[in-house]
Amino acid sequence: MKIEQILDDIFFNSYEKILIWIPTGKIIYANPGFLSFLNLQNIPSLQSEICSEEAFLEELEYLKDLQKSGEYSKNYRKFFHQEEFLLETEVSTHFIRFKNYTAYLSRVYPYEGDIDKELILRRQNNILLELTRSSVIDSGNLEEAVREITEAATRALDCERSGVWFFTEDNSKIRAMNLYNKLEKSHSSGYELTAKDFPAYFRYLYEERALGANNAYTDPNTYEFSEVYLKPFNIKSMLDAPIRIEGKMIGVICNETVGKYKKWTVEEINFAGSLADFVSRAIEASERRKVEEKIKEINDSLESKVREQTSEIRESLFRITHLKELQDGDYFLTSLILNPMMENNNHSEIIKTDFLIKQFKQFKFRDHHEQIGGDFCYTDTLKFPSKQENYIFFLNADAMGKSMQGASGAIVLGTVILNALWELKTASSTEQIEPKKWLENIILEINNIFLTFGGLMQVSCFIGLIEEAGKKMLYSNCEHPAPILYRDRKVSFFDNRTHYMKLGTLPLEKILVRQSKLLIGDILFIGSDGKDDIELSGRDGSKNINEDETLFWQCIENAEGNLDNIYNNLKTKGRLIDDLSILRIEIF
Repeated sequence: MKIEQILDDIFFNSYEKILIWIPTGKIIYANPGFLSFLNLQNIPSLQSEICSEEAFLEELEYLKDLQKSGEYSKNYRKFFHQEEFLLETEVSTHFIRFKNYTAYLSRVYPYEGDIDKELILRRQNNILLELTRSSVIDSGNLEEAVREITEAATRALDCERSGVWFFTEDNSKIRAMNLYNKLEKSHSSGYELTAKDFPAYFRYLYEERALGANNAYTDPNTYEFSEVYLKPFNIKSMLDAPIRIEGKMIGVICNETVGKYKKWTVEEINFAGSLADFVSRAIEASERRKVEEKIKEINDSLESKVREQTSEIRESLFRITHLKELQDGDYFLTSLILNPMMENNNHSEIIKTDFLIKQFKQFKFRDHHEQIGGDFCYTDTLKFPSKQENYIFFLNADAMGKSMQGASGAIVLGTVILNALWELKTASSTEQIEPKKWLENIILEINNIFLTFGGLMQVSCFIGLIEEAGKKMLYSNCEHPAPILYRDRKVSFFDNRTHYMKLGTLPLEKILVRQSKLLIGDILFIGSDGKDDIELSGRDGSKNINEDETLFWQCIENAEGNLDNIYNNLKTKGRLIDDLSILRIEIF
């Protein structure tokens, strides 16, 4: 059996850092613990590859009398190269004899004296910079992003293991999506722990930025892991941070030492929190990629129905294609799709419509001031082949989420609405299309399309048709705030009944469409919940969310029904914290 095989049998699984060499500087053996310590892929051939000539000669001077003196070992300090850094260590070297030659066996330990904090911080900052610039994290490939983050974590924190764990759907367990072992240079997944077995651990992480347990067996927040997790994997210290999306904890990143205890510094604890932020960023990129792919899938399926495009949409698509090539900002690209979809195309002099939209996400891109969000308004004047009179179509909707998530839902909604209106306008004059049936079908189609997102996208809306001559209104409310009627300078609810849950929640077989008659002089205000969700300031400086649904009524009365003045009155009440849209319908 070769000497290398014998040494491997002895030292391969040892957590000590072992280096065996001869006085010429040739290296006979280095175990995985030593290679991992210096971030090496393969065993070096010579000492000159891992330390300076000066350090090697100084080491030989320490050891020259070791064989003659009969001493058991020599202890000294030595600087090794670790990537671009010099790493100070404590070395304990023994003289050993093989059959044909003599050699030295060195046990290497991190120097625990004056820790070079500047070097550690510089290394951590360099790794943070690498992750910040990483294209993998923002690529939407969550698995590859997590692999990169866990490998970086072991290098930055000088630990042997790093893993990203997520709660299962019912929150009963936490499952390892990716667990990196630096000693074995391997990634694994699928390991599960039951969440209720570790109440102290999760209670702490729900409230804090990170948890550093120097001794995981005695720390009050981690000792619960001792039998089922720490001992089986010889884990000594843990540094964990919660992964949050929109404030909700969905998992943890867990960094662990194996076979040794470690005292975590404040800088390392903060670094762990930053690692969790990178995981959150990778998740958001992955979700954004899924939504974009779903939107593309919907648009592709609708393409067969669309036979022509308006010049505005073609121009928008051209601008989007050009901007995508330049990669100049997701928000601006999204606004170019969404905003042209929201138009007040009703030109009736009998039933006049107007609307105001103030999305919560306001931004500037180059010379453009734009906004994106989930609120959506649309009006149009329609002619049904089976009817002589005109109908006014109106819609006020609120897609789930703010910013990019809400805008994605609004784009899907706008695509469905524009397609349905185009089909009606291009229908044959002989087709028998009843207004009520057409309205029911449009609601069913919106619901069916949003159901394909599996609950990730939902939309509330108030949608309807008004007969221009008779002022008869057909309408349906899908978990949307009740409209406000301004009649004879008095404000009241028009109809505060909700007919259905948000579209995209449950399958629907048929739709309930109600009917009512409006009077001359009536003004109907239909708005999203942004008109009520206002942050109010108390006299003592406290902040609370408005719960008075009549606050908006006061703004209508004070503004005498003027839309712009209503908005200005709302702003004086407090800070708007949600997407806001108000549709105004006046009967003449």
